[in-house]
Amino acid sequence: MSSIATVIGYAACMLFPLAQVDSSEGFQTFLDQRNAVDTLTARFHQETISPGELIESDGSLVYVNPKRILFRYDDPPISYMIDAKRNYEFDEEMEQLLVYDLEGGPEAEAFFLGFENNKTKVLEAYNISFEPSEDPTLYAPTVVLTPKTEDPEEMLFERVYMKMNLKNSMPSQIIIINDEENKVVFNIDQFQINKPIAPDVGQLSIPEGTEIIINDESVGQAGEGGKTYPESESNANGDTQFTSGSELVDSEPLEKVSKP
Repeated sequence: MSSIATVIGYAACMLFPLAQVDSSEGFQTFLDQRNAVDTLTARFHQETISPGELIESDGSLVYVNPKRILFRYDDPPISYMIDAKRNYEFDEEMEQLLVYDLEGGPEAEAFFLGFENNKTKVLEAYNISFEPSEDPTLYAPTVVLTPKTEDPEEMLFERVYMKMNLKNSMPSQIIIINDEENKVVFNIDQFQINKPIAPDVGQLSIPEGTEIIINDESVGQAGEGGKTYPESESNANGDTQFTSGSELVDSEPLEKVSKP
């Protein structure tokens, strides 16, 4: 699985809609809190596990409503953004930005439906099941997500486990199973929900001279002053963006857990 596919799989899980799979009053309260998110920042620790190899990396993520999520890896400095209908991959060391259009299928819709009410398309692509929570006072039931397709070319992953934190209604751990021997584990903490964020945090900026490649075709380099994506939502005044909604919620440092 490519790096961007791993990130896309992670985003699909992070923002996946759960309301249709549990109608209990307690779980609906959990969903209502989660769906009130306008902005979100957090830190993650990623473990890429394959036979005889463990690759660890750290980074930050940002969600901005509507339809934008960014992943910034610390080392090497690579940023991914999924915004509306496009994927962006910015490699700072290579001075290159790759941009790809997202197809309008259920997988693309799944990236953002956790913050929206429309859930019809995503149910075309995924089956959802639950496993009991290890600690019901801290975590919702573990969500198990599996693609309905049996075509390996269409599968972002074989299955995913999501451990949801009741305190902030967000995943504290996501395990992406790529195949029998390979998986990616994300441990997530330091959530900041509906806190004001600066435009440069919620957008992807590239410096002057960065090569821009859109759908495998080079379109030139970023000009003087660089370039910011999404272009249409740049804040000309450079003011900090404030959000409405629920109060700021911080998460406690997480404990690492393991799943098969």
